[in-house]
Amino acid sequence: MLNTEIETQSQEDLIIAIKLMTDSTKGWDLDCRNRTTNYIINKCNEYSKFLDLSPLEVFQALEKSRTYSYPNFYQESNQPSFNDDRVFLFDTQADLLASVQQKKGFICPSCGGITMKSSACNLKNSEGGCCNWKAYGLFGTLGKGIHIAVKDGFAERAIIQEIFLPVAMKDMVNEVDE
Repeated sequence: MLNTEIETQSQEDLIIAIKLMTDSTKGWDLDCRNRTTNYIINKCNEYSKFLDLSPLEVFQALEKSRTYSYPNFYQESNQPSFNDDRVFLFDTQADLLASVQQKKGFICPSCGGITMKSSACNLKNSEGGCCNWKAYGLFGTLGKGIHIAVKDGFAERAIIQEIFLPVAMKDMVNEVDE
């Protein structure tokens, strides 16, 4: 089989898998299913280039990690582009830890303080209370954090996590306008 035939077959397999998933879930109209299907196809094709997985393998990995409705799961906030300067794909967990350097801390997007936790701030504020900002809350990191993923093991555990900006990586991203 030629490379183009393999790629065509892979795309057809991906579309069939997505259609099976969307058709088995009730309550979403055709427009929603079509928009989400197109998003998934594009995202799986993009991720496959970075992860050395087929688009179908990317979809299967994402499906393993999905725990809620597909239209809410499959969106840019959950699967950001690896071309974005605030999205980092590390080859291994060790590479991630070496870059993040947890002991230097993380910059809270809300209060601007340095916290030792990557996704929760418990620093005291000027009123004596606690900042209490969470990267996993409704507003995430207010666009001031980063997304991280690890290539090794992605097929088994497809996680792209939003965290506060590590102090050690501050010079690696563009500043966010207030």
